[in-house]
Amino acid sequence: MEILQTKPNIEFTIPSMEPALELRRYIMEDIPSMAISTTDVMINNSLYDSCDFSQMIFLTPLYCNPDDFAFARDGHLTLENKPCTEGCDKCQVLFDLNVICPKGKLRNITNLDLKKRGEAPVEVIKHKVDGKVSPLTLGKLARVGEVKIVCTARLGYPTEHTRWSNLAGVVICIPTKSGVRFTINNNGKLPVNWLLDKIKSKYDQLVDKNELVEKNELVEKNEN
Repeated sequence: MEILQTKPNIEFTIPSMEPALELRRYIMEDIPSMAISTTDVMINNSLYDSCDFSQMIFLTPLYCNPDDFAFARDGHLTLENKPCTEGCDKCQVLFDLNVICPKGKLRNITNLDLKKRGEAPVEVIKHKVDGKVSPLTLGKLARVGEVKIVCTARLGYPTEHTRWSNLAGVVICIPTKSGVRFTINNNGKLPVNWLLDKIKSKYDQLVDKNELVEKNELVEKNEN
């Protein structure tokens, strides 16, 4: 497996087409990420109803290293070594979305309005266009509108919901002399080195698996 580049996209080649599709499926479906999974709406005077507003919040991209957290559904101990029953700092991160619109004006509610509680290693991704931060619009306020929402972020897999989709796309190019080229559109939700380590580990497993299958097929053929 040869790494060609890591920015702006991740590109690498593998020598054989045989494990390519299974590797692509693993990259798209079996690598976890952090996303807002629930919202507690206390005040919502925006132009969006609470359901639609929450759906926009769920798709807010967050950056984190999944190894720093535990899955909320798994039995684990809190940082105080006590059983986690209702969520803790080890399996979830809270964000506050408190916005009041100036009188007589319109105001966009963006991902930059999300304020993290505590010092957990999770950040709201700030995309840039032409070198300037381009906020992601979540909703709109008019007149003297107000929103007050508590958002809870947890780990999950892309197969559970699109909010946990960690990559914008994975493309496999037609095999060439240098091998099969993968191009991964990384949207910045995962550390690049961590992601590449996961991919390399899975690739090694697939190669070992294919070699074992070929060996067994050869033994069966010789026996016959």
